Amino acid sequence: MVTCQIVSVALPRDGPLAKTAIKDIVQMFATNNWQIPDPETLVVKRNAGANQNYVIERPKIEGDADLEPCKVLLKLHSEHDKIIDVFKDLVPNKLEEAQLCHDYGQSGLGAKVYGFFQTKDGTLGRVDEFLDARNLEPEDVEDASIRADVARGYATFHSTKTQLEEKPVQIYYDVITRGA
Repeated sequence: MVTCQIVSVALPRDGPLAKTAIKDIVQMFATNNWQIPDPETLVVKRNAGANQNYVIERPKIEGDADLEPCKVLLKLHSEHDKIIDVFKDLVPNKLEEAQLCHDYGQSGLGAKVYGFFQTKDGTLGRVDEFLDARNLEPEDVEDASIRADVARGYATFHSTKTQLEEKPVQIYYDVITRGA
């Protein structure tokens, strides 16, 4: 079960998180190999948008047990996430989303969720395993192994047992037909 941890980090009003704050958040959840004394050794790439996220890479330490990855994704959920009213009962909240991602990550096909947190100012966020990936291109449909991987991913996702409440599909149909 994913639980929400409170972190003693305050987000800056403008601009990126400081490396010390990033280190403090990540090492709350990745406790084995992320005990980095100097946060300046972290390589941080920030992607700003509706939801800020950071790809964080730590230096490889001699004798690493490979219990945790060298790269993680730190995602901050925007307080401006808008949900169209007609869909609000169908969309999971951020804790439910983290639980779903955690459960899917257990299949081996998705990123592992290391932790779900809330900052001092109430911002929610998540630390996930970083999976190096790319967007699919139209020509990828010609590659049988890519098609098989995508089909396996969808099948696994849709058959994943999760701790979330299952809602009848009819609710979805009712919302769509009313909204249309």
